Amino acid sequence: ESGIRDAKFKIYSRGGIISKDDFWPKDISIADLNVRGKFENDPASIEIKHLALKLDGSEVMLAGSAIAVEEGITIDGRASINTFNISRLKDFWPRDFKKAPRRWLIKNMLSGRAEDIKTSFSIRIPNLRESRVIVDSFYGKLRLGNTSVRFHDKFPLVRKVEGTAVFSKQRFVASIESGEFKELKILSGQVKLMDLDTERENANIIATLSGPLKSALKLANNI
Repeated sequence: ESGIRDAKFKIYSRGGIISKDDFWPKDISIADLNVRGKFENDPASIEIKHLALKLDGSEVMLAGSAIAVEEGITIDGRASINTFNISRLKDFWPRDFKKAPRRWLIKNMLSGRAEDIKTSFSIRIPNLRESRVIVDSFYGKLRLGNTSVRFHDKFPLVRKVEGTAVFSKQRFVASIESGEFKELKILSGQVKLMDLDTERENANIIATLSGPLKSALKLANNI
């Protein structure tokens, strides 16, 4: 019996494009790619020991493994991104992956930067002939910088948000260090967004504000 059973690989590339298709909403330009890993034939699996990717001003690092299971595949990994332009989220987040949180984030996180992003994930594709993706776990942390975000439909847009956040596939919890609600300044606060994996999320928002009493009363009357 012939064929390659096990192999190690290194891939280098300078410049390229991930083309728009049913999965990716827009062409993605890649400035630099460096991948190192190994392939095993029995059972069929790929281990990515190191993946470094530069695109759109961001540096992405990833390590993980993928194992073939019957007609599908399971993927476990860790990823980090140094900085990311939030307004470009809709271009990079696949259309059919976690539709409810994708829709909320694109609608409500309008501008600014997410930095020091670190994530761990475990996903399954039961059948490679279909596009269905099951997220078993997804969690991580990030820092928000000069961000404009609408945490709730009844709240005005919050600008110049600085803070940190942790997240999972069900929830997003942000600790706000500063920000602005129109004439009001946020001195501190916490925002909990829950049930993000459903069509109807819930929010719990606590904030310490400073500013004109009239503006504070107007905000309170709209809640």
